[in-house]
Amino acid sequence: MTISSSSGNSSRRKKVTPLDVKRPQEMAREPGTSFLRELRLRISSLSQTTLELEQIVQYFFDEVQSAVLVEGLTYAHPSFGVDLQYGSLEKHRASYRLNTQQQYFGEITFSRRKRFNETELARLESLLDLFIYPVRNGLQYREALRSAMTDPLTGVGNRLAMNNALDREIELARRYGRPLTVLMLDIDKFKAINDIYGHAKGDDVLCTVAEYIEQSMRSVDAVFRLGGEEFLIVLSDTSLAQAVIIGERIRQSIEVSHQGSASEPHVTASIGISEFAPNMSADDLIKRADRAMYCAKEKGRNKIECAPA
Repeated sequence: MTISSSSGNSSRRKKVTPLDVKRPQEMAREPGTSFLRELRLRISSLSQTTLELEQIVQYFFDEVQSAVLVEGLTYAHPSFGVDLQYGSLEKHRASYRLNTQQQYFGEITFSRRKRFNETELARLESLLDLFIYPVRNGLQYREALRSAMTDPLTGVGNRLAMNNALDREIELARRYGRPLTVLMLDIDKFKAINDIYGHAKGDDVLCTVAEYIEQSMRSVDAVFRLGGEEFLIVLSDTSLAQAVIIGERIRQSIEVSHQGSASEPHVTASIGISEFAPNMSADDLIKRADRAMYCAKEKGRNKIECAPA
């Protein structure tokens, strides 16, 4: 494990392997450290009760305070989109970059209003081996969940992720009276694209369409691939009129970016829009958008149609 640390205005760099970290039997020989043995056992036990990364970091923050006064803790791993903070972020900080020989596991920062002394820093470092391996497991679990909810080709959400998101959005729409709309998008004549240009090109089209959908959405919206060439876009807190604007932006971006040539297909999409009503189920909402989408195809494709109120 490689540790880089800083505290207040001073800094130091230090390389520590797992064998360098003090073990319980070594700390037992040091005066006044019996509570650290118990703390290590408690942290170890708590870390084995969950694979949820947020809970692992919370347990560590709660328990480490019995050894060193810590007012705030942050843990971040940009590659996994993790940025967690507990307590308050104060002036004086001790930051550690967590590595093993095989992998980087993010950075942890302890902070408080008073500068850390050398004894406290050594005590924090002695506990980090209890943090890094549960965090590794938590990151692996997080990635497994993400993979289970992601379409492997396009990288957008899959049907399972859609079901979870839509159930959540419908509950919020019912509880707070917020508008909710969904867009069903189908790539026009996709079978012909596969037949003429090949399935590899068809896969490229699916990926680029997914990218243009994401670029045309707001950050609060979500897109899911339902299979084949169909995508569902969930627009939270969005009226039917607003959904038409977003849908038209998506439709135009796909058409403009795929004009077609001898080696590239001309790509367009038909979109159906459905607005949520309190008596609707998720299935009702999707079916209405699906019918509207087929209506757009019947009217010549590359169009947007709204489900009747």
